[in-house]
Formats: sequence, C-alpha cells, structure tokens
Amino acid sequence: MFDSFVSAGKSYAGTVSGSHQAKTSTKEIVVYEFAKAYVELHGKTIIGKTKDLWNLGKLKVLLKEAKFGEAVIKYLGCLNVLLVFNSTSETDSFTSNAPSFRWFNIMENWRGQVVAFERLAWLNIHGVLLHLSGNKTFDSVGRCFGKILHAS
Repeated sequence: MFDSFVSAGKSYAGTVSGSHQAKTSTKEIVVYEFAKAYVELHGKTIIGKTKDLWNLGKLKVLLKEAKFGEAVIKYLGCLNVLLVFNSTSETDSFTSNAPSFRWFNIMENWRGQVVAFERLAWLNIHGVLLHLSGNKTFDSVGRCFGKILHAS
C-alpha cells in the first residue's frame, strides 16, 4: 500500500489527509489442479502433532534416544512436524514403535494430504494493574486470541 504512494509521488500530507485514493489491484494466481510437490518424500515421511511444547522442543533428542536420530524434522507450525526418514523401511520401523514413544497426539504417513495451518504466538501483556496481575488474568487475556498451549 505504501509503495504505491511513494512510486506515484504522493506527499505525506496528501496521504494523511486522504486527498487522493490509493489504487488497489488484484492479482490472481492459477495453480495447476494436479500439481504435486515433494512426491519423492511420499512413503518416507510421517506427519505428527506433538502432545505439547515440551515434546516439540525436545523432539530431536527424543528421536536420537529412540535410535531415529537420522530423521529430519520439518516444523509445520503450532505443534505439527513432518519427520523425513531415509527410507520407507525406516518409516515403517518408526511407525511400528511409535505407540511406545507417546510424543504425538496424532501421527500418520504423509502422502501429500493437506495439513491444517496453525501457528504459535507468544503474548507480551502490558498495562495490567498490579492488583489484577495474576496468572488467571493473563490466561484470560490469552484466551481472547486462541487456545492456550502453555499457561502463565
């Protein structure tokens, strides 16, 4: 939005006063309906949602301890990860042992299916009066923005 003002030679005063209208343009991207990305990873990857932030943060160590340290972890947002193994046999071995690990709430082989877009956010809350500043207040503010994964 600001680039259009600068390139068109509009002044700051004119922009603030609204003496001119910004031109908006819509761009459209057409995606091939049969497009497939990362097909070479199908069969060698597992998509999972870790149980909590602790498991997410320690996943590399947990995989190493379970003798799957060669797996590549790709963070997908929120608690979701994609584990890329060297071979389908390694993936099958991990899947068969996974119930004993208990790191994931959800886990499945990834064959190109859509992954929900979620994200983590940390909040810095300012301006709460001293007599109101407690964990319950901060958690209440946090719930206004979404689900709380790690309480105050």
